[in-house]
Amino acid sequence: MEVKKGYDIEEVVEVIEMLSYSQGFYGRLLDEIMYIEENEPDKYEVFKGFIEKQEFKSPVDVVLFFEG
Repeated sequence: MEVKKGYDIEEVVEVIEMLSYSQGFYGRLLDEIMYIEENEPDKYEVFKGFIEKQEFKSPVDVVLFFEG
């Protein structure tokens, strides 16, 4: 059984989606992520790999990454 190191892309997107309801930055970020997922699959795979390598452990880690 593989030990989970950190959030996968779906979990990161869930955090961004949750924040998008109250902050415009995250709404725009969510729109951009959804756009590249649907229209630029190669770019999305690079983004996914980069995000998952960050090994986020909590929503706070996600916020610090995108706002840091």
